[in-house]
Amino acid sequence: MLTAHEITCIRGERALFTDLNLTIDAGEILHIQGSNGSGKTSLLRILCGTTQPDNGTVLWQSEDIRTCRSTYYEHLAYIGHSNGIKLELSPAENLSCLAAIKGFSVSSQIGEALTQSGLSLVRDVPCIHLSAGQRRRVAMAWLFITRASIWILDEPLTAIDQDGIDIARSRFSRHLDDGGLIVLTGHQHLQFEGRNIKSLHLST
Repeated sequence: MLTAHEITCIRGERALFTDLNLTIDAGEILHIQGSNGSGKTSLLRILCGTTQPDNGTVLWQSEDIRTCRSTYYEHLAYIGHSNGIKLELSPAENLSCLAAIKGFSVSSQIGEALTQSGLSLVRDVPCIHLSAGQRRRVAMAWLFITRASIWILDEPLTAIDQDGIDIARSRFSRHLDDGGLIVLTGHQHLQFEGRNIKSLHLST
């Protein structure tokens, strides 16, 4: 369970949101929507613990994430609005490096992850030569490898074609079946049959 209790975020002289409460349980998706500047990315960063709220607390398993940071991060996968990949490296090299940073070996899984992400033909091509959609798929390919139960994703389907969206939705469903939870932003309409999708709309 991931809970935000009375979260307030202020930027400059403007409050993006105040006294915000939300709870996401295993097997659930929280879909955050809102116009540009409404605080969607700020909220995700607060939930990740990379930004502190001006007021309020984020709890994981009923414990403040500030006091269980290292354990929380072991269970967290975050994909930001930028892809977070190194353009000079290939898709396979990017996944290998990220796994090394996380402290586990995935060499046997990289090929399968890239195939499932539709990247097998460009697995060894430096990402600088890939399209925007392919680079986003490289970032999303991590979701086929990660062991994290909490996925926080900032507009994960941006620049991805319909085939890529279908692949992502299939992976999301499998993650939920495994007891994971997902928090994401995006303008796309989400539809997962039989799933509990919570919606939060932030206004400017």
